[in-house]
Amino acid sequence: MKSRILVIGASSDLGFPISKALSEKENTLFLHYHNNPNRIESIKSESVFLSKADLRNEEECVQLIEDAKHKM
Repeated sequence: MKSRILVIGASSDLGFPISKALSEKENTLFLHYHNNPNRIESIKSESVFLSKADLRNEEECVQLIEDAKHKM
């Protein structure tokens, strides 16, 4: 079954392998990163969306969730 999944910290050492595995299952993914989009660019596709946000900033957190809701 396909799912819609938001992954926080998708470019991290833990988040990247999780994101990669989920993308191979044809899920719709919304991948958050803070500083390093290069790592997750390799799994970007029609059903994988990327979003930069600093989670220490409340406005960016709200925007991240709004972007995820609209794109997924």
